[in-house]
Amino acid sequence: MAVTRKKIRQAPAKWTPGNEPALRQGELPGEGLRRILSEELQYALKQAARPREEMHQAVHELRKTLKRIRAVFRLIEPDIGYYICRKEIYRYRDIARNVSSLRSLYVCLEMIKKIRPVLSKKLAGEPLDKTEAILRGQYENLLKKKTEEKDVLELVRQELIEANHQINALPPLHNDITLHEKSVRNCFRKGRKCWRKVARKANSSNIHELRKQIKLLQFQLQVLYPLLPEKLQKPLVQLQKLARLSGDEHDLYELSLMIKKYLKDEPYKKELLFGISRLMLKYRKQLLPAARKFYSIKSKKFVAELGLRNIPISPVVDLKSA
Repeated sequence: MAVTRKKIRQAPAKWTPGNEPALRQGELPGEGLRRILSEELQYALKQAARPREEMHQAVHELRKTLKRIRAVFRLIEPDIGYYICRKEIYRYRDIARNVSSLRSLYVCLEMIKKIRPVLSKKLAGEPLDKTEAILRGQYENLLKKKTEEKDVLELVRQELIEANHQINALPPLHNDITLHEKSVRNCFRKGRKCWRKVARKANSSNIHELRKQIKLLQFQLQVLYPLLPEKLQKPLVQLQKLARLSGDEHDLYELSLMIKKYLKDEPYKKELLFGISRLMLKYRKQLLPAARKFYSIKSKKFVAELGLRNIPISPVVDLKSA
């Protein structure tokens, strides 16, 4: 049976928690965050053990899980120290890079399916079919190289086993919620800085940097959601929208790069790239106002409105009463 997470049910104006990692009722924050790190790593190990036929699902779940682990390390960074956390963050970043090329090609194939109905009939026909065939051939060749010549998932598994030893050796985590508030504030501040760059020059590179901070803040707030579900509901709805728009824009940009790389002298190449660039502009027109609204306040006010500092932490924490 395939090992996958349940998808988060999406609604227009409500964020509904799914199976993403979060603190539990009656759990101390320090113990909960250590548990989350351990459980996410075990989940990543399960993905690395999946068969070749499920490679694309394994890579997707693996990369998503590693991003969540890095988000938790950034959350506990003020607690256990910059150097310890940065070492682990870079470790998981490098592990994810082992499968990033596979993921990029697969995302492009999925994006072709998504944009086919909105492109003109002229482009959605033979040009897009040929493009999909070329990229699928590149994906199959890369998949063969990653699985037969060099078993990349086995390499990832060995690196995750080593990472597990490091998690077990982490120093004790404290239950001071102000430390996590500091991490959330720093993350929002960095996102606001990225937004200012996007406002000055809305290119794909700047939008991608903004997307990283959006996803990081989203993961952190999901972890803390049981502490303040009413206060975190609104920002999570906004972040979900921003992540979707910036993600689609980035996937279109990746597709355009793959077309430039693998389509040599095809007569429809320029026209297809032009059609994709128009779709990218469409996503940017939706993304920029939403991001401007979200980052319109300063980081100090953002964390003050969340109210994390007001949560009482005692030896036995009842998250319902908080």
